[in-house]
Amino acid sequence: KIGKLFCCNGLIINLGDSGQCFIGDDCMISNEIEISTTDNHTIFDKINKKIINKQKRPLIIGNHCWIGRHVRILKNAQIPNNTIIGMSSIVTKKFEEENTIIAGYPAKVIKHNVEWDGAPICSFEESMKL
Repeated sequence: KIGKLFCCNGLIINLGDSGQCFIGDDCMISNEIEISTTDNHTIFDKINKKIINKQKRPLIIGNHCWIGRHVRILKNAQIPNNTIIGMSSIVTKKFEEENTIIAGYPAKVIKHNVEWDGAPICSFEESMKL
């Protein structure tokens, strides 16, 4: 499911194994983005044959998220509302704190208490003048 006011320049979504992926409202997604709910191949315990790499929870991208270029978001990842994901990051887990920047390989929170606006910096600065 993809929410309202979705903006994207280039995205591949791999929904293997009946995976679930939800993208919230007002998300801005750059190019060369890959989202995957599966590893595409089975990994299992050799002794009991139990599959160990199934998707455990839906992949969720909250409302008003900005995903930078060349980001990978993997199965079981959850991204809260108002999150910015830095360029070339790999998101592999559930994040809970809103209004953050996450970045890295694997991604971690690098900045708290942020907000973003899709306007170019010069337009935003002009609109903020009193």
